[in-house]
Amino acid sequence: MYLGYLTDVKGVEVGHFEDLEALTGVTVVLPPEGSVCGVDVRGGAPGTRETDLLRPENFVNNIHGILLAGGSAFGLDAASGVMKYLEEKDIGLDVGVARVPIVPGAVIFDLGCGDSKVRPDFNMDIELVKKHQEKKIDRELLGLGLEQLLEKF
Repeated sequence: MYLGYLTDVKGVEVGHFEDLEALTGVTVVLPPEGSVCGVDVRGGAPGTRETDLLRPENFVNNIHGILLAGGSAFGLDAASGVMKYLEEKDIGLDVGVARVPIVPGAVIFDLGCGDSKVRPDFNMDIELVKKHQEKKIDRELLGLGLEQLLEKF
């Protein structure tokens, strides 16, 4: 049954990067300008970044990217690479003296699946992620923790 792809939404771009030797990866979603986001964080040890900004009582309403990564807490560092990429494109919340890209993110624990020393981080090449954009997101070994090692975890 076809439920649609994220990229069916006009203006949404999705990029994946995976390391098949380390068995980890990252997915970056770049929504169109003015996108509003909400979040529901659950679990005993959630690994998140900037998700509190998305609570309805807080000031920030719009996001500029979403990061989903493997690498456990180390993978949260990849959001800084996405922020740098967006800043270079002059995309972000205008705070008067700069534009601050809002990139909430979440990670999964996949350190025991491959090489635990290799994980998504700031130095991840966002251009490489953009080159891996998919118009149709397959349920294959893509992006986020290599698709959670095919939903093993």
